[in-house]
Amino acid sequence: MSLDVPGIYVFWRGSLCIYVGITNNLRRRLLKHYSDSHNPMLRCWIDSAYELHLEYLEVRLREHQLIRERTVISKFDPVCNIAGKN
Repeated sequence: MSLDVPGIYVFWRGSLCIYVGITNNLRRRLLKHYSDSHNPMLRCWIDSAYELHLEYLEVRLREHQLIRERTVISKFDPVCNIAGKN
């Protein structure tokens, strides 16, 4: 299966939700996170010795991506999604 797909993705450490994101190309977005993440908290998790697990769901329409992302963020309260945590 190709990872050049649009959708949402979730980083986990066990049952702890680390980060939820959306992308038009999963492969490119993950490479970007691992080479130069825009989020310093996520960067620390990626660079740590902790084993992270990735889940993704192919979602083609942008409005559906946004709905799914908000739903997952609301349900699992990821520790590295900083937007709206003020």
